[in-house]
Amino acid sequence: AVHISTDYENNPHINKRKLIEFFESIGCEYVFKEIAIAKTNKLKREDCFWCSWNRRKTLFETADELGFTKIAFGHHKDDIVETILMNMIWNGELSGINPVQSLFRGKIIVIRPLVLLEEKDIRDYVESIKLVAIKSRCPRNYDSKRAVIKEIIQRLVKENPDIKTNIIKAPHRIKSDYLFDITDLAG
Repeated sequence: AVHISTDYENNPHINKRKLIEFFESIGCEYVFKEIAIAKTNKLKREDCFWCSWNRRKTLFETADELGFTKIAFGHHKDDIVETILMNMIWNGELSGINPVQSLFRGKIIVIRPLVLLEEKDIRDYVESIKLVAIKSRCPRNYDSKRAVIKEIIQRLVKENPDIKTNIIKAPHRIKSDYLFDITDLAG
């Protein structure tokens, strides 16, 4: 296991102790990396993209150093839905997260085995086996773009429980007769 912590976290040592106990209880080898994000952030703000990019970069470098060719992320169905909507709204593109993704010309394969499970189902399972969930200590956890989208989805699910599945299915069910190319309007 590889865990990356940043200087944005209030006290990364609290999580580290809990993780060490867990890894040792299941006989799992582990590596911890601590990286400075706030100090290297030229924008001088708590930026989710910058933090995520640097954590992934460190993870990929660590995997390479250790000779790992496969990395498993814990992305779940809610992450996929949130990412699709975030990319549509803030990037003007239709993209999400793939369950299996080849990176660096096949040098590393990323797998996401939890993509069909909802976050609440994972949380319920974790509680049922009495595993202590470690809360995120990110200072932007509750006011990020993802948090805004998560709140919107929660409201929509109350009206239609199929919202998440529909959002995931929509890119594969395009009705081009009902879409227009904006460049056609530009003349």
